[in-house]
Amino acid sequence: MRLGFDPEAGVDPQVAKWATAQGKAVRSLESNEAQFRIFAELTPTQEAEFLAVTLRQIREAPRMLKEMLAAYRRGDTAGIERTLNAGLDDFPGLRARLLKDRHDKWLPQIEKMIAQGGNHVIVVGAGHLVGPDSVVAMLRARGIRIEGP
Repeated sequence: MRLGFDPEAGVDPQVAKWATAQGKAVRSLESNEAQFRIFAELTPTQEAEFLAVTLRQIREAPRMLKEMLAAYRRGDTAGIERTLNAGLDDFPGLRARLLKDRHDKWLPQIEKMIAQGGNHVIVVGAGHLVGPDSVVAMLRARGIRIEGP
């Protein structure tokens, strides 16, 4: 908000409003409790690592946001990954906990949606869509055709 962005204009609230207006079912890939547990169950070392990454991202937020938006406009997924997940490469255990471990739990649900057919909209943070352990990369590794970068 400090950088001039309105949280109500983000993807999550916009998709939620659309789904409600269209009478669409809304489900979650993980519960709120599961999301809280990710942080509550960090080891003391991981807590310190997460704090270091978070403080760096807060300090560098204006630059990171500009870089991320520029990379997005270019379709540069590697640039998005470098910017969004900055600092996590220094802490592979933390990176796995925040990203890959969650993706491993999401994939069966996503594959079930694909098998059911029909149309499904899955909304996740951009950091989950880029990088070697992203949802996109993991689905592609399972032979699922993904369009886009």
